[in-house]
Amino acid sequence: MESMGRFVGVGLGNEPVSDDTTIRKFRSFLEVYFLGERAFREINAHLESRKIRLFRGTTIDATIVKARA
Repeated sequence: MESMGRFVGVGLGNEPVSDDTTIRKFRSFLEVYFLGERAFREINAHLESRKIRLFRGTTIDATIVKARA
């Protein structure tokens, strides 16, 4: 819940953070009216206008560790 509070700009201890039921209802609302897709297009257009490109990919931790032979 702390990370959600930071994401939405709610100060912990000062304001309540929405519970997971409220968040699920909001997500469902976005899906029913295709608002998530619209927001995604708007965000991409904004980033593109500033020459910022995002790519989908996978991050792999390639830490080398010593192993017993």
